Amino acid sequence: MTAEEKIYAILSAAAPVTNVVPADRIKPPGDWQSLDRPYIIHQPIIGRTIHTHSEGLQELRIWDFYQIEVYAASHGQARQIMDIIVSALDGYKDADVQRIALQKTPSAMPYDTDRKVACVTGDFEVAGYLT
Repeated sequence: MTAEEKIYAILSAAAPVTNVVPADRIKPPGDWQSLDRPYIIHQPIIGRTIHTHSEGLQELRIWDFYQIEVYAASHGQARQIMDIIVSALDGYKDADVQRIALQKTPSAMPYDTDRKVACVTGDFEVAGYLT
């Protein structure tokens, strides 16, 4: 499973997230100009592979920066959605993921006056058996 597929699976299965952002508006980067707000764009930025000795030598991938951006009508709405995302992801673990952790406090990007959209971005660390 890829990191993008795993993050999508977690977010789309979290009812508090999909109550405010439908699962079909949780996307990897792409040409989403006509996507209704609010929506979520997510992607791994940089990752590395390390080896563990648990049950023999296994590869463990750590995505040092997994970026999630929330686009909404206002910064207030985007911050509220990011808080819900942080609750769904921070501390998450399962058979594929050893840890997801918030890396830094989410921050607001400048308001896009041309597209009339606000963005709040957050970086997470994702460690697991993901590609």
